[in-house]
Amino acid sequence: MSRLLRRVAVFASAAAGATALFAPATYAAQPTFLHFGDSFTEVDDQTCGFPITLAATFTADVQFFHDSNGDRVRSLNHMQFRGTDSANGISLADDADFIHTFDFTTKRTAMSA
Repeated sequence: MSRLLRRVAVFASAAAGATALFAPATYAAQPTFLHFGDSFTEVDDQTCGFPITLAATFTADVQFFHDSNGDRVRSLNHMQFRGTDSANGISLADDADFIHTFDFTTKRTAMSA
């Protein structure tokens, strides 16, 4: 499931970063916020010898921090993932909550649970 979580994290981070490019400069000194989410269903036929149907939703609450010039310096993204993995008549809940941080000056990223 970590492959799927990485995919969701990359998507959410890319969407948050792209949206931040269009943030109004007049509010640059103040932190800016972004909230979004989505749901998806996919079939994983590579992890096991049988297909697993993954149905999930996720939300992302992102806060962008800026320096005194209005340049982005850091983002803090709280992601919540709720899903179900189903195969062979059995369903398992799959939940995850984690924080993704990104430093725009060093291009470093970190995740924590």
